[in-house]
Amino acid sequence: MLKTEEWLLMRDLYSQGFCISEIARQINHDRKTVRKYLNLKMQPEPYKCLTRPSKLDPYKPYILKRIYEDSCASACLYCEIQNMSFDGGETIVTDFVKTPYKSTKTTRFLLLLFITRFLTNVLGEDSSVRRPKNILKLK
Repeated sequence: MLKTEEWLLMRDLYSQGFCISEIARQINHDRKTVRKYLNLKMQPEPYKCLTRPSKLDPYKPYILKRIYEDSCASACLYCEIQNMSFDGGETIVTDFVKTPYKSTKTTRFLLLLFITRFLTNVLGEDSSVRRPKNILKLK
């Protein structure tokens, strides 16, 4: 499949009087490909890839539930869903777990920060409420 720029360049060179073989040499494509695309009246539309369901799709709600409740590691979750008849690989589980787990940590951080600031505003600056030391160490 040609890029839009290549298709436009082909048409431009052809309108300037270059032969198909010369155009093919300049843009590094076969002359039959150049001829095929020059015969088209409109720019070709890109092919749309069919999306197929993931092997992990039936287990995603369970995985998300476990992450938000217990903050499990992906290896642990992989073993659990294997016992539930999952036949996929560990990498797909690890890749899926990375995104929600990061957002969970971000949510926890923001919640902790909000609570700390709220208590500081309500109780005042000189109260015994202190910011937790590890508030920025969530990885």
